[in-house]
Amino acid sequence: MLAFRDLSIKRKLTLSSVTTSIVVLLFVSTLLTGYEMMTYRQTTLDDLETTAVIIGTNYTLSSSFSDSLRAEKLLGTLVKLPLISAASIYDETGNPFAYYLRSNTEPAQIPHRPGPDGHHFSDGILQLFKPLTYEGLRIGTIYLRSDAELFSPRVRENGLIILLALVLSAPLAVLLSSKLHTMISAPIAHLEQTIGAVSSRLDYNLRSQPVGRDEIGRLAQAFNSLLDKFQREIDDRCQAQEQIETLARFPDEALSPSLRFSIKGKVLYANPPASVLLDLWQVKVGETLPSEWMERIVGIFAKGESEEIEAIDNTGRIYSLTCVPVLAYNYLNIYGRDITNRRQAELALRRSKTELEEAHRQLQEHQAQMLQAEKMASIGQLAAGVAHELNNPIAFVFSNFSTLEEYIRDLSTLLNAYAALENSLKLDDEKDIRTNIQRIQRQKEEVDLDFILGDIDELISESRTGVERVRNIVLNLKDFSHVDKDQQIRANLNENIDHTLNIVLSDLEKKAELEREYGDIPDVLCYPRELNLALMGMILNAMQAIEHKGHIKIRTYQDNGFVCVDIADDGMGIPPEIQKRIFEPFFTTKEVGSGTGMGLSLAYNTIVSHHGGELQVDSEEGIGTKFTIRIPA
Repeated sequence: MLAFRDLSIKRKLTLSSVTTSIVVLLFVSTLLTGYEMMTYRQTTLDDLETTAVIIGTNYTLSSSFSDSLRAEKLLGTLVKLPLISAASIYDETGNPFAYYLRSNTEPAQIPHRPGPDGHHFSDGILQLFKPLTYEGLRIGTIYLRSDAELFSPRVRENGLIILLALVLSAPLAVLLSSKLHTMISAPIAHLEQTIGAVSSRLDYNLRSQPVGRDEIGRLAQAFNSLLDKFQREIDDRCQAQEQIETLARFPDEALSPSLRFSIKGKVLYANPPASVLLDLWQVKVGETLPSEWMERIVGIFAKGESEEIEAIDNTGRIYSLTCVPVLAYNYLNIYGRDITNRRQAELALRRSKTELEEAHRQLQEHQAQMLQAEKMASIGQLAAGVAHELNNPIAFVFSNFSTLEEYIRDLSTLLNAYAALENSLKLDDEKDIRTNIQRIQRQKEEVDLDFILGDIDELISESRTGVERVRNIVLNLKDFSHVDKDQQIRANLNENIDHTLNIVLSDLEKKAELEREYGDIPDVLCYPRELNLALMGMILNAMQAIEHKGHIKIRTYQDNGFVCVDIADDGMGIPPEIQKRIFEPFFTTKEVGSGTGMGLSLAYNTIVSHHGGELQVDSEEGIGTKFTIRIPA
């Protein structure tokens, strides 16, 4: 019996389709059977609930709750309900005094004591315990039982239907699959016959006929294209061979070495330039090559293909030798070319490339260090500003706590005096009581209690204001840094600008009057932390361009698919010859040691490289400068 992998594609497709159909049919049938069993169980439970309510209502309407004959007569009406196999009524103490059995089932199968209220399903048996109440009091319990054997005929019927469907559908699936899969396997068989014919006859003019535009049709077209390439390559090789044989007729005229060897490695011919190679091999025309080169010639003849090798003569010249076997005449032609200059140029180029790569690596390291230095400088400036902002509220909060500490000491002294008065009152010592009262009045006057109580509220209010200010500074710093957002997210540039301005606003207001003009702009995909650093660098650059008190305007708007930010100042401006270089790394007009020259370069790299945007500058010396940031919307 053949393994599945060895079967024909047609039979594999047929078996796969039939197996899939049968598995799907079994799966669907199982789901339907399971669903029907669940539905049957729920329906049975609803019927038991309804029956229990009816019996309980009739039972509580009877004149006596302990009349077992009436109760058994009431349970006897269950004979009309085939789904109930047993029933019982328990009194309020849990003892059964009436029961019903559909068949000759032993009464022992009825629980001696009622179980927990509700339904229980196990081992194919559904049991229901329901309380019997009268005027809000529990007077007993009713028990109903239903066996799963009533559902067994339905399960058997479903099983027979499923089996019959499988028996009838399997031959039909086999027949349809066999017919349909012939359409798939026939083109594959035709392609296989074409490949076999090409392989056996080496006739590259044969072609497969594509049927359709599916994967098999594209495979046939690819095979035909491959045959076309083979045919063109064979034609090119034949033409090259003819050219080589033509050139071999006039080897003496060539300026490069030309030699001919027999299949046994004997030198048949050598033109004058080939003498350097003969000296290298220490042979003459008519002699046999050394064993090492003999093995190479034999190997080239065995392959039957041209091969290129290199040789170095005694003077250090390098030659590229093209070995062309002529199998029809059992000899090998070798055509040499002096490639010494080319090898030296390649070596020099490789050495230069290595040196350039090393220089580029060092430059990148230096640039990375400078970028890090610029970032650290920005962070240092940011830290200084934040520290200054935090110092004021923390200073007066600290001062308030010092004052509050003195007030607490005074109040503690006063409370101790009240405690002494309380002890005097307990001892009923009038003299001591008067003394303590006078002491309390004296201390109240000394500490000025009314002033302290009023000032404490003001101290707490001021301290709360200071703490709230510190909290807002920290929140602004967090919003600016986006410490929890290292991934690209969609953000609104208006909010990013506000977060950045909240950090540098105190320093900014000392140098310039700030004007904000925000447009209705969409969110952009960005790295918020990097973009905020770039914005801060651009704003600080505008501040540094203003010598005394000036004006800075920040404007946002949309333009042709970009979200734009203009940062304009009325500072000293940038000369035209410098504008061309302001984004270059390490370029700065500041004095040595006062800047890294990486601020604008860092902003340019962030906006252009990391966000695919644009950074433009428009400046007039003595008038001011406007930088325009453009981020794709």
